[in-house]
Amino acid sequence: MNRNLNALRQRVTTLFLSEILYRKILLLFVIVAVLAGCRAERIDKLVIKRYSDKLSQPPSKGSPYITITTSLKPGKTVPSVTEKEVDKMLPLLFYWQWEDKFICTLNPKIPVNTFTNAVLPYANKNLKQKLNENRIELSVDQIPSSFAFADKVHLIWFIYGFQWDQLSLTPDYKAMIVSYKVFAKDNSVVKTGLIKIADSNKKVEKQVYGSGKIGISAYLDQYDLNIATMSKKVVDAIVAEL
Repeated sequence: MNRNLNALRQRVTTLFLSEILYRKILLLFVIVAVLAGCRAERIDKLVIKRYSDKLSQPPSKGSPYITITTSLKPGKTVPSVTEKEVDKMLPLLFYWQWEDKFICTLNPKIPVNTFTNAVLPYANKNLKQKLNENRIELSVDQIPSSFAFADKVHLIWFIYGFQWDQLSLTPDYKAMIVSYKVFAKDNSVVKTGLIKIADSNKKVEKQVYGSGKIGISAYLDQYDLNIATMSKKVVDAIVAEL
């Protein structure tokens, strides 16, 4: 009798714990799905906060000897568009791991404005003299403007949960391509060329504990700096060809 009673108690306890485990797993699935859906919006909000003012400001005006245009279409009038690419999940008994990956594409106006603001003052140092009273037109035909954001979440839980995230932001490694035409005083074309500068942006990785922040500013800091540096390299390459 006691054996049967103990067996019944163990079975009830097992069923009760299984029900709790099932509810926890179901709740975690819901939480993961909701967070993944909100993540794209959060990334865009961070980009908007950083670039909305710069996007609305017109770029620096050209000069009599240099004009900068672009063949890139501006697309939507928002600073960025983020889309979910993949999600992976590994649900074990007391350890969960899932990964979300998003592609954030910046409005090309952002890097093109950075290019213009970097090139115009830099060109005054040596390009103006090299042109010898001719004028030049630059066309930005390709420029790095997107990156992949991946968040790999680790969760160990039994009664309480302990979570840490491994964030990574990876550039698309797209080269900066700028074509140019040099015009004489009579508007005849005296020289054309195409400059290609390799993308100098690097992958940014960060580990955070708890909920954490996306930490996207670290990548965008280096992105703005590298676009400006690559823009100056374009000027250097043109000077070398003239």
